[in-house]
Amino acid sequence: MTTSADVHVDIAIVGAGIVGATLASLLAGSEITAGLSVALIDKQASQLDVDLEHFDPRVVALSPASQTILKTAGAWDEITSMRACAYRRMYVWDADGTGHIAFDARDMRQDALGHICENSVVVAALNRALSEVPNVHQLRPVDVVGLISGDEPRLLLADGRSVSSKLVLAADGAHSEIRRLAGFDMREWHYQHHAIVTTLETEHSHEFCAWQRFSTDGPLAYLPLSRNGTDDRSVSIVWSLRSGVAKKNMALKDSAFCEAAAVAMEKRLGNIKKCDTRVSVPLMQRSARQYIKPGVALVGDAAHTIHPLAGQGLNLGLYDAHTIVAQIQRATQRKLPLNDMSVLRRYERARQPENLMAMAAMEGFKQTFGSDNIFVRWARNTGLNVVDQHFFLKRVFAQVAAGRSSGG
Repeated sequence: MTTSADVHVDIAIVGAGIVGATLASLLAGSEITAGLSVALIDKQASQLDVDLEHFDPRVVALSPASQTILKTAGAWDEITSMRACAYRRMYVWDADGTGHIAFDARDMRQDALGHICENSVVVAALNRALSEVPNVHQLRPVDVVGLISGDEPRLLLADGRSVSSKLVLAADGAHSEIRRLAGFDMREWHYQHHAIVTTLETEHSHEFCAWQRFSTDGPLAYLPLSRNGTDDRSVSIVWSLRSGVAKKNMALKDSAFCEAAAVAMEKRLGNIKKCDTRVSVPLMQRSARQYIKPGVALVGDAAHTIHPLAGQGLNLGLYDAHTIVAQIQRATQRKLPLNDMSVLRRYERARQPENLMAMAAMEGFKQTFGSDNIFVRWARNTGLNVVDQHFFLKRVFAQVAAGRSSGG
């Protein structure tokens, strides 16, 4: 039974975060798919403005491939007009030895290895791009409370409306309600670590370099921020620690926390002058056994979450978005139904293996750098130094980080 409040579209996207909004923007901005009707559903209202007086503690390290995707989505120029910090170098080292590896954009013949961007800036830029397109019907703020599965699924909304479509794209994050309602099976495990996230003001310049130090307690990353391209003493940190240690560090007064964070980075950027509010996030790894079911596909964190130590989580989600849009474009050109399982299987075959490889690599890094076994320590330090001394190997590593071996 339908009512006058029912909405009928070709594609329903649930979740208007970075991945969901990118999906909607890519579909709306493509000549091939511009004729499709799209509903974008989210529990939060659309955010168009950003507090540029303060840094958002949640940041993303966007690869060049992700930047290209966001440019295609019509958001990249808006992002850079607000605030984005290019990083030109990356320096990674082992706290328990002499191993290190350094990357420089000049070795890749590029201006930057990537950009550190605040989540709120990226979301606002995407929302501004979406506000200018006519074929995306935004339903927000509203919760999805039910799903009637099938080849043409129907979403039930908390306000009494429903949305029927040929295809539902679940981009509603790590705790995806669509994933639960559709009955997707998950593999998941706790790392027994929490990530402390905040913004610091450092004594010395970050030199537009991303710094990462590995220790048995967990990795600490200093990610460069800049308000105007010249401010070079603000960093966003992601400090992964065993849960008990993280709890103690969260309880420290600001001055003591600043000292602890400076020491943990071996004072490479001097003392810490001040820190913003700290947030502690429990770390889990999740992977859906399947990304697709009839009429439904999981995208981004709804399909997989990964340890933040290499900053690849959002990049993988954007590569998912790029890939499934390409499959929808292909289906549209070939006049295939959008819910044809062959279309969805091509997406799953393209993305699931790459995401699983990335997750396995991050788990390997975590296990290797979290071990205090003397032989493991020797092997990891030797390995870092060998890679650092061989330009070809470093170039391969940098290309992977840039997304050039991915679906992006």
